[in-house]
Amino acid sequence: ECWVEIDGKRHTAFALPRGGTLPEGGARLEVVDAGRGTPEELERLASKIEGRAVVVTHEFMFGADHVHRMKKVERAEQLGAAAFIIANPDPNTGRVSGGVGGTLAGFGISHTTRQALCQASESGSKAHFQLRSEQSEHHTKTIDWSMSGSDPAYTGQEIIVCAHLDGHESSENAMDNASGLAVAMAVALELSDRQSIPCTVRILVFSAEEFGLCASEVYVAGLSQPKRDAIRAVFNLDCVAGSAKFGAMISKFPILATIVEAAAKTQGADVQVFEPLLKNSDHYNFAIIGVPAMRLIAGFGDENSRLRNVLTEADTREMVLEDEMLAALGLTLGMVDAAI
Repeated sequence: ECWVEIDGKRHTAFALPRGGTLPEGGARLEVVDAGRGTPEELERLASKIEGRAVVVTHEFMFGADHVHRMKKVERAEQLGAAAFIIANPDPNTGRVSGGVGGTLAGFGISHTTRQALCQASESGSKAHFQLRSEQSEHHTKTIDWSMSGSDPAYTGQEIIVCAHLDGHESSENAMDNASGLAVAMAVALELSDRQSIPCTVRILVFSAEEFGLCASEVYVAGLSQPKRDAIRAVFNLDCVAGSAKFGAMISKFPILATIVEAAAKTQGADVQVFEPLLKNSDHYNFAIIGVPAMRLIAGFGDENSRLRNVLTEADTREMVLEDEMLAALGLTLGMVDAAI
C-alpha cells in the first residue's frame, strides 16, 4: 500500500524497493523540496529536514555528474528525515522507481505529484503519506551456462558475459534490463554456433540486481581464489539499448579500455570510456575483488537518448530498436574476441 494524499486528493506512488515502512495509518508530514538532492543542497537544508518528508529529483543515470539516489537517501536519513520521495522531472512518463536502502519509507512519484507537494510545502500544510510493506525471505538461482575453450594456452581461464533479469514494478523494464538479458542470450547462441572458441566463455544471468546486487555478490563470494584469478574479464550488459551510442564503465582497469577500443574499432561502434568504478550494476562485485570487470550501457552522457526513461513507466519495448540490439551484440562479441 503506497500513496500520498495532498489537500484531500490521493496520488498513487511506487514503494521504493528495500526502503522502510510507516506506522499504521501512515504519517502526516511537512515537506521539504531539496531540488536535485545533491549533498550540497541537502546540507543547505539540514536545519529544516528533521522530521519532514524530503523530495528530490530523479536524474538521468548515465552521465558523469549523476548523483545516485542511494547517496541522497543516505544523507536524508542522517539528517533525520521522516520519509524520502524521489520525483520524475519529466511530466510525460509517470512515476519513477529505484532501489534504496536504510529505514526511510521511500516513495517514487510523478512530476504532477511533486508539483502538488511543492504547493503544500509553500503553504505550510502537511501531506499524508502511507506506505505499508512486509519483508520476507526469497531464494533465486543464478543461471550459469559455459562454453569450453579449445586452446590449451587458455586452459582453466574464462571470460564472463553477464546480465540481470529482474526489474521494477514501474514498467516492462525493456531497457533495464531485458535488453542486456537478450543480448547475453544472443552472445551464447552466436558462440555456440562457432566451430570452436579459444577460451571458455561463461554466461551468467543474475537476479536481485535491483535489490542491491545481491545475486552477483553471493556468486562472487562463493568463488575460490584460483577461480577468481582465472577470470580474464567480465562484461556486464545492463541497459544496452535506447541509443546508438555506448558507454564502457571500465572500473579503473586499463586492460578493459584496450579491449573496448579494439572492439569498437572492429565494429565501427561509438563508445565512450568512463574510468571510475561505480556501484551501479553487477560488474561492481567482481571489480572490488580485483577482477577486470566493466559495464556496457547505451546512451552514456546523452540525456536526450531513450535511456532517460529507465526506471519510469515509459521503459517499454517500444524504447528498444533491433538495430541497437544488434550493435550491442556485435560490440560484445568483439570484446570477447579482444579479451583472448
